Order: sequence, then structure tokens, then C-alpha cells
Amino acid sequence: MRFRTPNETTWMRHGDAVVPQVFIKLAFGEFTYRDLPGRAVEIDPAWVEENIVTASVPLLGEIRCNRAMIDPLTMVLGDLAAMNLGHLVDPAAFAGCWVPRRIAEGGSLSKHTWGLAVDVNIGTNPRGSFSTQDPRLVDLMRSAGFTWGGSWLVPDPGHYELDP
Repeated sequence: MRFRTPNETTWMRHGDAVVPQVFIKLAFGEFTYRDLPGRAVEIDPAWVEENIVTASVPLLGEIRCNRAMIDPLTMVLGDLAAMNLGHLVDPAAFAGCWVPRRIAEGGSLSKHTWGLAVDVNIGTNPRGSFSTQDPRLVDLMRSAGFTWGGSWLVPDPGHYELDP
């Protein structure tokens, strides 16, 4: 049995630090998609054109994410670099942001499909295991509106004012 305090996560489910998919869809839109082999999916090119951008961010260089991710991610990674903490993010262990796929084969869509998940330091933080992310990195991500989802960080759509 686990007891929760008011300061803990609000969603009573596995992965409960991550915003439920229904709120992701409400904030960032829905799209049509078709399954590809394995976990991959192909989503509506019109949605991709409108929402997914390529940008250069500190520490990681050029990335492809949802446009809503670029400013907060740039802020956090810029702050890390300015604080001489850039070593907390290994660019070689960045596993992407926009990666249209299911979490598991036949399962629900990953937040990566919306370009809203950032896999950093993936080699030491594989999905389903305990995190070894440095608390300073996690604190900076949280301060920018990201929520902790295991080995990735996902923005809280309620934290941002989104253009219609």
C-alpha cells in the first residue's frame, strides 16, 4: 500500500506523473494515424506540418519536437549550460523528441508521437527502471513546466498558453 500526500502526483495510475493522453489531445490536438511495423506509426502529414518543428537547442543541437517544446527546452538547457552543468545531459544519449510510436507494440501512443517527450540520458535511464537523472536536472525541468515520466520528461499542457 502506498500513501500519497497532496504534494504528490494527482493521477492514480501507472506512470501517474505524466499527463493523461486525453489532456494531451485537448491541448495539442488529435490526428489520424496508421500503424507501421513494430511500435512505429505514421501520422497525418498536415498535423506534422502545423506542429512539428526543427530547432537548435543548447547542449543537444538540432532537434525535432512539437513547437510548444522549443522555448521551455531551450530555457532549461541554456540554464544548465550557464550554470556549468551541461555535463548533466549527454548529447550522445539523447533518444529524440518527435518519434511517432506506441509505448509498447499494440499499446497506446507515446507522447513522442505528439513531439512532447524528451528522452535524455537514455543509456542510464531506460524505460521502466528507476531514474538516475541528476536532481538538479529534474528540478530545472520541473521549473519549466515539465513533469517526470520515468526516463523522459513531458510538458504539462496546463503550464503553457497555447495558440489556437
